[in-house]
Amino acid sequence: MNSRRAMAVVFGGASLILGIAAATHAADVPAAPGTVAAQPISAQYRLYCSGCHGAAGEGGGDLAFASGKTPADLTMLTSRNGGMFPRERVLQVIDGRADVEEHGARDMPVWGEWFKYEAGEGLGGLEGNEGVVRQRVQAMADFIATLQKK
Repeated sequence: MNSRRAMAVVFGGASLILGIAAATHAADVPAAPGTVAAQPISAQYRLYCSGCHGAAGEGGGDLAFASGKTPADLTMLTSRNGGMFPRERVLQVIDGRADVEEHGARDMPVWGEWFKYEAGEGLGGLEGNEGVVRQRVQAMADFIATLQKK
């Protein structure tokens, strides 16, 4: 192997390793202490979701009337999905940044954008923000899974 090819292989491999390390770091960026993101997920649910979906997730929150539509009963997602919690769908709907055609007109906030705004630029740049957003969306989906009625 000539020296140029060897150097290209070395730099290519190093770039790949650094890229993987950066992506792993982004997924592991903790929320800054004292921020909303650092609060227990149940407190975040009360702050962001219960206004429409209610404290128990049944859809009767105090702000439910504002959209003119009845918010989803989050406690019935598993039963309406053949006994399996629709985690990927819940992640998509909470994040809201990707179009979810089946969702129709979006009446709920795009939490992915809001969580990214809250993450701030001081937590590792855009990659750090994205890591915090993913963690929060996943934690919220996990919390909603605990609300399911048997």
